[in-house]
Amino acid sequence: MSDNITKPIRLELDGNWVLVRGRVPPMVLEEIRDMMRFQPVGYEYTDEYKENDWDGYINLFDPFRARFPYGFLDDVKMTLQIDNVEYEVVDRNRPFRDYPKPSTWTWNNGYKLHEYQNDAVSLALTMKRGIINLPTGTGKTIVACKIIHELNKSAVIFVHKKELMGQWVTSFETLLNHCPGRVGDGDANFGYITVAMVQTMSRLPKELLSEYEVTIFDECHHFPADSVYEIGMASHSPYIFGLSATPRREDGKELMLKGGIGPMIVTKTTSEMIYQGFLSKPTIYLVHMKPMGVERDYAKAYRKAIVDNEHRNAVIRSIVSKMELNKQIYIHVKHIRHGKVLAEMIPGSVFLCGSDKTEYRRETLDKFKSGELKILISTLLGEGVDIPNMDVLILACGGASETFVRQVIGRVLRITASKKEVTIYDFIDKVQFLYLHALKRIDVYKSEPQFVIKELN
Repeated sequence: MSDNITKPIRLELDGNWVLVRGRVPPMVLEEIRDMMRFQPVGYEYTDEYKENDWDGYINLFDPFRARFPYGFLDDVKMTLQIDNVEYEVVDRNRPFRDYPKPSTWTWNNGYKLHEYQNDAVSLALTMKRGIINLPTGTGKTIVACKIIHELNKSAVIFVHKKELMGQWVTSFETLLNHCPGRVGDGDANFGYITVAMVQTMSRLPKELLSEYEVTIFDECHHFPADSVYEIGMASHSPYIFGLSATPRREDGKELMLKGGIGPMIVTKTTSEMIYQGFLSKPTIYLVHMKPMGVERDYAKAYRKAIVDNEHRNAVIRSIVSKMELNKQIYIHVKHIRHGKVLAEMIPGSVFLCGSDKTEYRRETLDKFKSGELKILISTLLGEGVDIPNMDVLILACGGASETFVRQVIGRVLRITASKKEVTIYDFIDKVQFLYLHALKRIDVYKSEPQFVIKELN
């Protein structure tokens, strides 16, 4: 006699993937695939789509290996339950090697977490994976260090900037009395905790993917980038967390964050943190520029209205000259030539960019942090640089990205004992493309009830 009893579907956990074994009813399988596919913003403009070589969808379900990202496991289980499909979950992962805890391992009791930070730690320990969405300046790094301390497990932190690597190393030394290993920027040493630069998979030491029980992606809104996503999906860590002040993706790829890292663990808004006294309250001055006509080419419009606009650059110089002498002023630019132009115009300022040598960058940022340097012009501080004492931010760069706006504004909102309010200047450039970008930035400002907005003509 043949056995007609249908066997349960096996969902086999294999690192950051879930393998599907068994026959899933076609309609149910289509439901599962649908929840894991999306069309990114702008797909219709790609050559592949126009030439009918691509339907515009990114599919996170891998049909050839019958597997999907771990972050969708609960959704798949719910779908199978609703459709009355029996299943079982089988963990194929091997036990991790028990790394000896460093003898110096201890939490610095001088650092007490706020209630919202303790809540984030507790939820992370319970959920084991997911995204911690806290505004810039509210202690994501401290939360992550506390999670690692409480788990007491080996951990790797992936970063995408040299400055971030240095800040994480300092944080572990300060908070946990532990000097972590480093991989990247010329270093290749491992520790109980290792801070690693994101690299292509071919260059990345495989130990980082298979030997660490906790994996953390700093500034995880970059996770959908090909190299980072590949790293994340190759990880075998049972604990995976992402940190970001801006996990929303303007290209529509948030589904990759959920699949590779997990759901949102905690979310706090900037205004909520300002209202509770954890961030400085900003006054944003919108400086209206004179109309400059129509320019069909974006690059030409940018050079004309921003980089080579003598009147606009003179206004920036005038704003700086009227500031009190003790103010720490940061001017953000996008183009190197613009930064150099402003540095020549503004006495006492220094321009810093990515092509500068690492040591010079470090020395310059240290001078700005200490107050020895009062005016910094740079392309670098849009993300991941911790300088709490900035009083004034001048957005000299334009731009339409909400992620960028929130990241760069977050640099100046960090609160100190002597700094409860900050000043931000933005420019309304009235020329093709740039005016629409300015309106998008204004929408971001207006979305925050604690932002004070004033107009300057």
